[in-house]
This record gives sequence, C-alpha cells and structure tokens, in this order.
Amino acid sequence: MLLPRIGHRPIDARFGRVRDAQHRGGAIFANGCPDGFGPGFNGPLVVAVELPSGQTAQTDAPALDSIVKAIGSTPGVAFASPAFPNPDGTVAVLRVIPTTAPQAAETDHLVQHLRHDVIPAAVGSTGIRVSITGNTAASEDVNAYMADRHHYVQQLFA
Repeated sequence: MLLPRIGHRPIDARFGRVRDAQHRGGAIFANGCPDGFGPGFNGPLVVAVELPSGQTAQTDAPALDSIVKAIGSTPGVAFASPAFPNPDGTVAVLRVIPTTAPQAAETDHLVQHLRHDVIPAAVGSTGIRVSITGNTAASEDVNAYMADRHHYVQQLFA
C-alpha cells in the first residue's frame, strides 16, 4: 500500500497523451508545463527553517544563506530559492526544485542526502532546525513508513 505520485497518472486529461515520465524525463506535467521547466518542477521540496529562540532571519542571515547555498549546490538540485522569513523572522521557508521527477528514485535519494548529509553539515552547531517537506518528500516518508510495516499487513492476510 503506497501513495501514488502525480507523475504516475496514466493519462493526461488535458492533452490526452499517455504519461511517459520514466522514459521522457517527465516531459508532460499534470499542469501542462512544457519541457523547459525540467522534470522536477512539478515536485518541489519545501524546506522549513526554524531559528533558535532569540534569533531572527535578520540576525542569522549568513547562516540562512549558507543553508541555501549548500542545498543549491547539491548535485540533483536544479534551483533553491532564497529563504523567505515570516514577519517576525523566526521561521523561513525556501523552495527546492530537483533535477529529477517526483517519482524518480534519484529524487528520493536527493531528499535523504539533503536530510542526512547536506543540511546537518550546513547547520553545524547553530541550533537552527531544518525540515524538508512538500508532497514529494511527504510521499517518500509515508511510503517508507508503510514499507517498513508491510510485513504486519501480510501476516494479517496469511
């Protein structure tokens, strides 16, 4: 039992063409975007940055910039937006566009690499908390959770 991803929809109703995201690199998007946007455009990652108590996006601008630069320079990332803070500057979000389609194994590997390697190195001992979310990352998390528990379901029906 896994969550479907938008790129797995078999027929694009808008264009009436069979989706071939695996073979054409996600050339036909659910919202009809052309190839020029890249296969990861319809599956952006949302990165939430929570600053420690007493710190703001203005006082920690260099730390936020280093996180954005580390993410943006990671292989598999097509684009990382600047961090946009909330009005009081305690939380910021940025959008990350992978170079691969949301359902691609490479995108799952990218999410894991960002979570376990890139972000911890960029954050260091600053106390900043960073989370990766969005439909693509959340689908991966739920699928991994369900896959880890699949044997329980099998035992129910055995």
